Amino acid sequence: MENDNLIETIPESEERNWSLFSHLGMIAGAVLPIPFLNILVPLLSWQINKDKSDYITDHAIEALNFQITMMIIYLGCALMCIILIGIPMLFVAIALNVIYSIIAAVKASNGEYYDYPFNFRFIK
Repeated sequence: MENDNLIETIPESEERNWSLFSHLGMIAGAVLPIPFLNILVPLLSWQINKDKSDYITDHAIEALNFQITMMIIYLGCALMCIILIGIPMLFVAIALNVIYSIIAAVKASNGEYYDYPFNFRFIK
C-alpha cells in the first residue's frame, strides 16, 4: 500500500556521485596499480563527506566493509591455492566483487540504499 503522505527526499547529484564512486573504487583498484585502492576510495569518500551527508556516509561505509570482507576472502582463497581449489574460488570471489559492486553503484546512482548480500560489519 502506497502512502501518499510519505515524502522521500532524493539525494542530490553530488551525493549520488560520491556514493557511486565509493562502490566503484574496486574497479579503480583493479585498473590502477595502486595497492588497496579498493579500500582507500570508499575510506576517503567517507572521511571527506561524513559530516556533510548521511547518504554518502552510508554508502561509503557499506562499500568499505564489503571491500574489507572481500580482502579477507581473497586471502583465504590465496591460502587455498596451495591445494589448487583456491584458484577457481579466487575467480568466483573476483566475479562476485565486480557484480555486487556494480549493482551497488547503480543503486547509489539511482538514489537508493543498498546492502551487500554478505558483508562483515567492521565499521558502523
